[in-house]
Amino acid sequence: IEAEIAGTVGLVLPGLTLTPLYTYSYKFLDTFHGDLALDYRQLQGETDAETHTLEVRLGYSTALLYATQRFPFPLTVSLRYLDRVAGTNNRVQSRFLGLMIDAYF
Repeated sequence: IEAEIAGTVGLVLPGLTLTPLYTYSYKFLDTFHGDLALDYRQLQGETDAETHTLEVRLGYSTALLYATQRFPFPLTVSLRYLDRVAGTNNRVQSRFLGLMIDAYF
């Protein structure tokens, strides 16, 4: 199960946006069954998980420039900061910084 809350704010330049995101994720416990004389319940340990993630994206899109024929193709560039602030069952706190480039032809 995953729930996400996000909003987008347009900044001073056309095409420049700031997007804050909060994501809550929950994964249910896995179950294992078999015909051998093994304790399959041992495999279930720590397979359920819960995480809380905060993310901020700063993006720029050339879609408006492309629509007015001032740029050859639509392009989106985003700088992304992601922080997993809480988690259970080996979902440790972690931080990521990424760059995403999307080009449409």
